[in-house]
Amino acid sequence: MIFRFGETLKRERGTLKGFIYPRYRRRAEITSVPLPAGVKNAESFILICPDELRRGERLSCGGEAYEVRRCTPVRLMGRVSHYEAVLRSMGRDGDV
Repeated sequence: MIFRFGETLKRERGTLKGFIYPRYRRRAEITSVPLPAGVKNAESFILICPDELRRGERLSCGGEAYEVRRCTPVRLMGRVSHYEAVLRSMGRDGDV
């Protein structure tokens, strides 16, 4: 499902597919309000993906840049099903 419907994220080691959503859904409107050029909102996001990511790794998707804060494997029936990472927004991809 991730490979079919996930967003394509760019990283130094190529690309990967995943789902990104706001960590705090109640404040999701924050992500839709444009910020002035060069301002980083530092909001947190969750990424569900099939690959393990390193802390500090940078990703970009849809013109936005993110930094991996942590990545944890999710196990189902003893096997790693996918990884969940906490991302920090770094602003527009061109601003980073």
